Amino acid sequence: MKSVWVKTGGLTSAAALLALTLAGCAALGGKPAPLDTFELSAPSVDAHGHSRRQILIAQPSAL
Repeated sequence: MKSVWVKTGGLTSAAALLALTLAGCAALGGKPAPLDTFELSAPSVDAHGHSRRQILIAQPSAL
């Protein structure tokens, strides 16, 4: 019966340590969550010359 008490005591200590660790992380706070927005502005056009670059836009395939 004594070994069961030791295992339970270890489990209780581990649960208390986990609770304190999570509480410590919550107390630190953090930066706000990033917004779900995207940058939609186009790159600026260089008026000095022509460019032969191509822009590859991936077509969505989630169906």
